[in-house]
Amino acid sequence: MIEVETPVPGTMLTAPVSLLAYHDTQNAPVASGMTAVDAYWTMTSRLPDLYRLLFRVRDAFGSSVGIRPVGGFEGPCSREVVSGGRVDFFDVVRVSDERLVLSANDHHLDVMISINIHGEPGARRLHLTASVRTHNRVGRVYMLPVRPIHRLLVASMLRRL
Repeated sequence: MIEVETPVPGTMLTAPVSLLAYHDTQNAPVASGMTAVDAYWTMTSRLPDLYRLLFRVRDAFGSSVGIRPVGGFEGPCSREVVSGGRVDFFDVVRVSDERLVLSANDHHLDVMISINIHGEPGARRLHLTASVRTHNRVGRVYMLPVRPIHRLLVASMLRRL
């Protein structure tokens, strides 16, 4: 994982942009006082049934080719989100009020989600950057259906903020 110079300060990617199989940044307004962790829970809690179905399909396909199942999002929990811990199927890389960096890695691909909140009260925006580096053919084939769907799902989740 690396920290990169982007239009969004503090963004972390799983690899240099030239090595990524997928790289997408989207943003949305966020309420004053909302932390990066609050925003994550808001985006991932009580998702429509379609999301659960997509995770089941993803896990069925992925497990047939050796990609670790993830099960989907669990929703807010009572445990504290800390660097080095876990949230849902992600490892927590960094966490602060304005930043949450998550990763999920296996031998087929590495994923990083970088959530950054910037701006003055009343004009704050959350930027969510997803980056994926594939390691082999299985990872590249896996990303074929994920690439177009992921952007749509993230846009839908950002509208929940």
